[in-house]
Amino acid sequence: MKRVVALLGVLIAAWVGYAAYALNQFADGVRNGDAPQIAAHVDFPAVRASLKEQANAALLANVSRPGGDLGGRIAAGLAAALGPGVVNNLVDTLVTPAGFSELMQRDGAGGAPAAPGEKIRADGFLRYASIVSPTQIRISDGKKPPLLFSFTGGTWKLTGVELPPDLIKQMLAR
Repeated sequence: MKRVVALLGVLIAAWVGYAAYALNQFADGVRNGDAPQIAAHVDFPAVRASLKEQANAALLANVSRPGGDLGGRIAAGLAAALGPGVVNNLVDTLVTPAGFSELMQRDGAGGAPAAPGEKIRADGFLRYASIVSPTQIRISDGKKPPLLFSFTGGTWKLTGVELPPDLIKQMLAR
């Protein structure tokens, strides 16, 4: 029985250590502005799907409000019909290794570029990690949009970004 408990403890420690290593590698890439290193730790199709889902849901919620005159209802109908295609193309265009690297270097969600000393520090990155499930970790410091890492393809990768509702509204207003 003691061996089983010890083995289980070793496996859990290895699992957590591997996750910490992968998250630290991602943070190093962000800190250094290394797009290839960041890309190695991002599942871009999953991140794109996550962002498309959030933006399209907000768009449809925004245009499905009742009321307004005939012109407003027609514009809302057009936005509902054409908006998801525009959102999907925009996300596909922007969520690339270089674009993602630039976004991660910014101070807050879409803000101005951070000063060199204010970039994400790899040594503090894990402090904001919380375990969602055995295969998912959420990173949130309260300033940048939370990041969701999942164990996929034999490694830990970024699979989602939780955009704040305010940011989505700002994006849709433009």
